Amino acid sequence: MTLGKHAHLSLVEAQVRTQDHQKLVQDNADPIEASKQKQQVSTRTVDDLFADGYPDLEKRLKHSGIPYRIYQKEVAPSLGKHELDAVTPMEARGIIGKVAQSGRPTIANDTMMYLNQFTKMSEIPAFPLRHFLHF
Repeated sequence: MTLGKHAHLSLVEAQVRTQDHQKLVQDNADPIEASKQKQQVSTRTVDDLFADGYPDLEKRLKHSGIPYRIYQKEVAPSLGKHELDAVTPMEARGIIGKVAQSGRPTIANDTMMYLNQFTKMSEIPAFPLRHFLHF
């Protein structure tokens, strides 16, 4: 377990974090899990999840504008403001079907693929699409 990089953390901050972690351990809580839960709290909507995961996609892909465009045009209007636990697999299926019915089968396939990648990157186990889209 780390407290942070020494260049970004003063000695006083490190001591405070150490005391906080020691208190969690005394209370039989896992400091690492507490840290993960704290990070997940900021990810509440599908838009938040995309904003969290897209920078990683952007680094890995040669044409990183494609998943961004597909998300903004196809997914965000329908699901962007939804709470993560309120999204159903049928809604995702509806988006993919709507794109396919518009005569864009390749974009429908890309939409499904990017939703799949997007949810795989998510470390939020409660996100309902996570199990639906994995193949």
